[in-house]
Amino acid sequence: MVGLDLRKGEHVLAAVRVSIWYELPRCVFAGFWILIPFFLLFPLLLLGTFGIAFFLLLLGSGVVYVAKVWTKLHYSVLLVTDERVIDVEQTGFFTREIHVLEYSDVKKVRSRALKGWRKLFKLGGVKVYGKKRAGYDLEILGVRSHAFVEELINEVK
Repeated sequence: MVGLDLRKGEHVLAAVRVSIWYELPRCVFAGFWILIPFFLLFPLLLLGTFGIAFFLLLLGSGVVYVAKVWTKLHYSVLLVTDERVIDVEQTGFFTREIHVLEYSDVKKVRSRALKGWRKLFKLGGVKVYGKKRAGYDLEILGVRSHAFVEELINEVK
């Protein structure tokens, strides 16, 4: 799963991803970014080579932005296994951060519902607090099953 090697005998209990509804503003922005060059197509064509180059620059940058948003959504995941919690966060096209908390290093787990328009889609966040020796906490926002994930981690640990 997402290029991650699990230990022998380790089983994934849940793979939690960010909901598309959480990233709705970015998706809408990306859609407009792709469409704007087409609305400007004829005025840009009148400018000749410069206009065509500008059209391609706008369109290309929009496509790159859409690819970046999709890559982050698709490859970022919080894995709950029977031995540990693994946070895989895609930070760029080719860069990924992986943080692991063994259940012996988990101090507490909290979930919370998000406010505002995200509350309509029942989105929430899960934060796994690590002990001081772990040095970090794991958090994922914009998931629909935040209460289930908190309950699952508390049962397993």
